[in-house]
Amino acid sequence: MTESNNVETTTPTTVVIQQDSHSTLITLDDYISKALPYHLQRQFQLNAASQSKNCETKSPNDNLNDLKIPVVKNKDIGSTGGSGANDSNDPSVSINSILEKTYYNVETHSPESLDWFNVLVAQTINQFRQEALASDNIVNSLNSFLQNAELPDYLDRIKITELDIGDDYPIFSNC
Repeated sequence: MTESNNVETTTPTTVVIQQDSHSTLITLDDYISKALPYHLQRQFQLNAASQSKNCETKSPNDNLNDLKIPVVKNKDIGSTGGSGANDSNDPSVSINSILEKTYYNVETHSPESLDWFNVLVAQTINQFRQEALASDNIVNSLNSFLQNAELPDYLDRIKITELDIGDDYPIFSNC
């Protein structure tokens, strides 16, 4: 028996920084080393400024102009034009779907809040789902387990052909 070495090309995880209708794409490493400290520092400054001013004279939307939301996405660098009609690989469709399902409004919600965390969790789950379904790892491992399992005589061989792992996300709340 010979084993073939399947070398999978890993695509870098990227982060989309959205501000109004503009977005910027950077790698996750760059986001963690450069943008995340900026976001945390900016949030700290906004919190300090809002505590020092009288809340009656300050509108909640005053600080929202400079705020951005990070969107984690796995970017497929090696894709060719091909059919290209698959909406699940389109970052804007995926981002909009996540924002809609987590009830996050980029215009009014502040970053580093619980709503922002819900979006981050949803992006992580979405990326896991896309990677798991793209490589069929879940289906293959379940099928190999079922082939090796001892089944009763009245059951024939079981083979999984499809797997639906859902498309909703958990929503955390301040209860």
